[in-house]
Amino acid sequence: MKHITCTDDIDRLVDNFEHYLREVKGLVPKTCARCTSRAHKFLTEAWKRAAHDLMLGDLRSQEILRYVTRQRARCKPWSLQELGSTLRTLLRFLVMTGEVADSLIHAVPKISRGPRVGSPYYLTEAQLQTLLASVDPRSPEGARDQALILVLAQAGLRAGEAAHLLLDDLDWSGGTLRVTQTKGRRERRLPFSAALTKALAHYLRRARPVTAHRRVFVGFPDHRPLSSQRVSEVIGAVLRRARLVFPRPGAHLLRHTFATHLAQRGAGPKAIADLLGHRQLQTAGFYIQVNLPLLQTVAQPWPEGGV
Repeated sequence: MKHITCTDDIDRLVDNFEHYLREVKGLVPKTCARCTSRAHKFLTEAWKRAAHDLMLGDLRSQEILRYVTRQRARCKPWSLQELGSTLRTLLRFLVMTGEVADSLIHAVPKISRGPRVGSPYYLTEAQLQTLLASVDPRSPEGARDQALILVLAQAGLRAGEAAHLLLDDLDWSGGTLRVTQTKGRRERRLPFSAALTKALAHYLRRARPVTAHRRVFVGFPDHRPLSSQRVSEVIGAVLRRARLVFPRPGAHLLRHTFATHLAQRGAGPKAIADLLGHRQLQTAGFYIQVNLPLLQTVAQPWPEGGV
């Protein structure tokens, strides 16, 4: 679709872009929705500036640069960075379909959100034990919550990954669980810890209700599969009950806990990235900041005497 003369043309182009994101790039629906929304706004503004008669082949790098610059006043750095990423993906799609020249991809400026400061919030080993002690595995809900906490804190799953975990994903003989509902559809297998094995077995044998649903984690009393939002709500409620106060008291706190504990035990960025399902090592490198044993080995002794 090289010629856009009405909003229906924009809608059709964005629908094709969404199909590309989902089927070719393998992005999850939530990410696809954010990307298509940004793409729709960009195309609509370009169409309006072209007096409602836009030839995609007439797009110029200056127009793309000016569009990104105009968004700077209303976007935070991380949002502007995501916009740039979306525009590059959209332009690659348009190059692939023969709508624009490939040189346009380089018109989108690189956007830095600045260095990440501070350290990720996480539970210490003692706090994690306090959290686990606050649930009662003798009750069905407590047994589920114990297993859910350990899946997040000892396997590093995202809330959505835990919510979509299926009974068929648990390989008891191999001692692993399979994660398929991931960002970018990159399947990975993670080992069970002894504590996680015991908690999952107890929950599935003693507490999980008989239901046609194949999801591992279900709600009480409705016995419906937990959503990713509900997973975070459950963890938030347990944290409050344990009187553990954090700025973001949800499932991601336990994922950060998993990664941070790995770093503190000496795991490198590549191992952490693989277990978390990250493509970029820089993301996993964030946790090296809190590798206290490693930092202690490189810290210089304080000079005696002073100046």
